[in-house]
Amino acid sequence: MANIEIKEVKTKADRRIFVEYPNRLYHDNENFVPAFYGDDIDDWDEKKNPAFEYCEAKSWLAYRDGEVVGRIGAILSYASNEKWGTKRMRFSQVDFIDDRAVSKALFDEVENWAKEKGMNEVHGPLGFCDMDREGMLVEGFDKRSMFYTYYNYPYYIDHLEALGYVKDTDWIEHLIPLNGWDDPNYIKLKRISDAMLKRTGFHKVSVKTKAGLKPYIKQVFELVNIAYAHLYGVVELNDRQVEKYTNKFLPQ
Repeated sequence: MANIEIKEVKTKADRRIFVEYPNRLYHDNENFVPAFYGDDIDDWDEKKNPAFEYCEAKSWLAYRDGEVVGRIGAILSYASNEKWGTKRMRFSQVDFIDDRAVSKALFDEVENWAKEKGMNEVHGPLGFCDMDREGMLVEGFDKRSMFYTYYNYPYYIDHLEALGYVKDTDWIEHLIPLNGWDDPNYIKLKRISDAMLKRTGFHKVSVKTKAGLKPYIKQVFELVNIAYAHLYGVVELNDRQVEKYTNKFLPQ
C-alpha cells in the first residue's frame, strides 16, 4: 500500500475530481448513467446543502502514481443517530478500481474518522438525506441504471465482504413496461387508480401555472416525511430542505 496516497478533499479542484471520477471509471460501461454534476458539487457545499444543519462530512480521493484510483465520502448524520438510537457513520459516493488495497485504504479513512467521532458502526452507501442516491447494486448489473440510483461493478461486493461488511437490508427496484394505452399493465394501473379515486374521495387537481403548482410540490415532500418515516435510515426533511427540493423540481 506504500504507493497508494489518500488525500482528503478540501479544495474546489479536489471536489471536481471527486465528482468526475465515476464518469471516468465507467466511461465504457453502457449501463452507467452519470449523476447531475451540479447536484453532486452542491451536496458537499455547506452553504448550499441544508443537511449540514444536522450533518458533518468528509471525503477522500485515492491516488496511485499520480492517478486517481478511488473515492469515498463519509457523513455523520446526528439526526439519523438520534432518531434510530444508533452511533453510525455513513459511507457515501464510493468508487474504486478492482484492487483491494485501494478499497481498504479508502474505508480505513472512514472507519478511523468514525472512531474519532465516537461511532461504533459504519454503514452505507447512504447520502445526506433520502433525496440522495443510496444503496449498492448486488443484482441487475446488466440493466441500465437511473441517474438517481447508484451503479457499481460486481467486484464491489467482494471488496466489501473482504473488509467485513455484511448486507443489512434489501431495496428492490421494479420495472413496469408500458407500451401504449392498450398495454395490459397500463390498463391494470389505470383501473387501480380509478378505483382509488372513487373509493377514497381523492381528486385530481388541474394546475395551469407555475405559481399554482408550487404549493402542491411542497405538500408532496411533507407527505414523504410522513409516509417514509419508518423506512430504513430515513430522516425527515427539514424546512430548508423542503424549500430546496421544491425549487429544484419546480418546472422552469
